[in-house]
Amino acid sequence: MVAQLACADCSRLFPTKIGLSQHRRHAHPTQYNADKLGRVKYSGARCSQQESQSFLHLANNLYPPCGTRTALFARLEQYFPGRSAISIKTRLRVLNWQAQQDESSSGGPDQTIGQIAAYSSEADDYSVWFKQTKDCAISLLKSHADSSFASVDLLAFARGLQSGIMTPEQFLSLLDLHASRTFPHTGKPYPDAIVS
Repeated sequence: MVAQLACADCSRLFPTKIGLSQHRRHAHPTQYNADKLGRVKYSGARCSQQESQSFLHLANNLYPPCGTRTALFARLEQYFPGRSAISIKTRLRVLNWQAQQDESSSGGPDQTIGQIAAYSSEADDYSVWFKQTKDCAISLLKSHADSSFASVDLLAFARGLQSGIMTPEQFLSLLDLHASRTFPHTGKPYPDAIVS
């Protein structure tokens, strides 16, 4: 008896793989093409300019806490899921990245809290508040820094924002990614927690 192959979309039976493949191409082209695309591996051979800039910024911010290049490449691999540590290493080499020592930012929370000058516009008030909030966050993260990756990453993100190499949008995006990895969502929220 000849084994029959069933179409996953309509359950028709075919005696050969070629017959099944031909049927799927003609009868279910959308699903067939989606399945083919799903089997294609992302080569990751090309980096966008934005991705290259992200590599450089994160490498500069994460290198001091990581300590070694190997640890840095492993850490960056977590933030770029389609990239291996070797491809990250190669990309940083192509970008002429050099490991830099930690440059501590000056000033502590006591130097920044409560020093908001009186400005006439809300935009100026906001920018002063935002800068002071960044400085305070960095000071607090530095003073409570332990060897956990969570605080080290947060400190690196905050330093990137403080130095201007990261926009607030990029910072928030990395913060969201960090939160989703640190606190994975494993279930549905309680009905009482949904606010309408």
